[in-house]
Amino acid sequence: MYLPPEMFTVKKNYNKSVDIWAAGCLIFNIVTGIPPFYESEESALKNLIMHGKYNGYYPEFDSNASAALQKLIANMICLKPEKRITSEELINDPWIASAHQRYR
Repeated sequence: MYLPPEMFTVKKNYNKSVDIWAAGCLIFNIVTGIPPFYESEESALKNLIMHGKYNGYYPEFDSNASAALQKLIANMICLKPEKRITSEELINDPWIASAHQRYR
């Protein structure tokens, strides 16, 4: 459920950005209580992942999550690995920085 689309390609051309995708899925799951992509049938699950369809899947997230959290998740669960937020950028993300400041 946390595999990024590039893991389903024939070439399997991937790098450490797969971990960013998985972490974005994990954050979504922690916040909502459900994974961003879920289907009981494997082909349907793969289709959701390949199209990045998590918006609207959990309407309460779309309407209740802060703009900063929604942007973070969108930057982490981004279909194109080269456009995904990097680990360096993640450290400076406003939502992460805000959470870090609260618990410092």
